Amino acid sequence: MKFIVSRITKDNLNPEDPPCIDALFDPLKECWIKDVPDLKELMRFFSRYGELVIKKNEKTQLPEIVIYDDWEDIIKKLKR
Repeated sequence: MKFIVSRITKDNLNPEDPPCIDALFDPLKECWIKDVPDLKELMRFFSRYGELVIKKNEKTQLPEIVIYDDWEDIIKKLKR
């Protein structure tokens, strides 16, 4: 299964930095792609990166994993 992977952090939006281990940049789609061979590997990925959300990427129509490094800050902002 191929996923687009993006990372949301407070201070770093550098597209040159991969959002996770083994992500490859796709210059045609202009996003990071992670190939996850099976459900077991996907569960390992979830446990390694903590707070994340899976959604459909509107541009590519592929599933996208969004990793939130600053989850507590995001929740505080949502509660305001």
